[in-house]
Amino acid sequence: MTRAKERLFLMSEKNNESEYCEDIPKEFKRVKVSESEFTEEMLSKPLKEVFDMVQDGKLESEIAKIKKQEQSVIESYIAKLIYYGILDVKKFVDDKTYAVIASKVPKDLDGVRLAPIKRELPERITYGQIRYVLADIKKKD
Repeated sequence: MTRAKERLFLMSEKNNESEYCEDIPKEFKRVKVSESEFTEEMLSKPLKEVFDMVQDGKLESEIAKIKKQEQSVIESYIAKLIYYGILDVKKFVDDKTYAVIASKVPKDLDGVRLAPIKRELPERITYGQIRYVLADIKKKD
């Protein structure tokens, strides 16, 4: 396939079918995987590394030191793993804390910001816990 055809295909692709070309090889077709079909094998390398460390019992702060990244980055990876259903939110947030955070989460999750939620919560609740609960709520929607 020529480069021009590839670009045309990628620009015009809609629902895994090209409007312009019938002869598109399978390797160029994008397949959308639903979150319910998402498995551990499909994880990117950074997500897989964090997943493995969590499975080994390491805390977010320990993982951040090992990977030389900010703890908030590790928390966002864990939130993605919760969203994909690979990790359980209950491993990170107890039921009572979950209920307190969930009660302050707005109904419309589009563009939701953490800081306004955090201001309404007890000081002991972390941004990481808020991220985890939001990921779990989004997963259920």
